[in-house]
Amino acid sequence: MEMATMELFQYMIGNTDFSALAQHNIVLLRDPDGKVTPMPFDFDFSGLVDAEYAGPPPALPLNNNRQRLYRGFCHQGLDWDALFRKFRDKRMQVFELIESVPGLSERSRRIALKYMKDFYKILDSPKKRQKKIVGACRMPAP
Repeated sequence: MEMATMELFQYMIGNTDFSALAQHNIVLLRDPDGKVTPMPFDFDFSGLVDAEYAGPPPALPLNNNRQRLYRGFCHQGLDWDALFRKFRDKRMQVFELIESVPGLSERSRRIALKYMKDFYKILDSPKKRQKKIVGACRMPAP
């Protein structure tokens, strides 16, 4: 479920500038027991950061950096409800984190909070979850 968690996190922040297969903007960390955890980094092209110089990759059907596109894979046996619950359970922590970022202007804080609230509206709607996430997952490469 670690890879699916990372993929949903990327969707949450509106980041399409990553590849699990190519390990682009992702490092795979292995603990002493051999468990692998994907660690994403480099979020300047995400909709949450919305850097002025960033734009969506031309190959993707996006008009701007703030549009979300689920780029995760269809993981066999994934308990989608458990994955969504994991994120919903952290909702207030996500909002509190944004509220606590030092040096963030009030305007940027409001925009970031709205962006995250829009994500949670998707998670709260079974129809939207199905259409935008579950139904949009990509088949693994052969």
